[in-house]
Amino acid sequence: MPDGLIESEFEPPPEYPGAHLDPKHSYPSHESLRSLLNKIGLTYKVNTPIPDTCNQPQIIKPDRPLSAWEMAFTMIATVVGGYLIYKIFKE
Repeated sequence: MPDGLIESEFEPPPEYPGAHLDPKHSYPSHESLRSLLNKIGLTYKVNTPIPDTCNQPQIIKPDRPLSAWEMAFTMIATVVGGYLIYKIFKE
């Protein structure tokens, strides 16, 4: 961030963009970020205590997340359906 604040989280892989819309499938990466900063030798400070939910995350993996092509198909079908409804009611 412009003020030097670092925020990070782990998310489902990009092959399932629909899973990114639900924050329960993401989890904090405090420990990994701390390890990375230590490894590269950057100094840092933790502004607030890290919540227990971040230190011991309950990761909920998506059962059947939408793939990119499924999302694209759904969006295209929605636009086409909306256009058809518009044309029907316009006349």
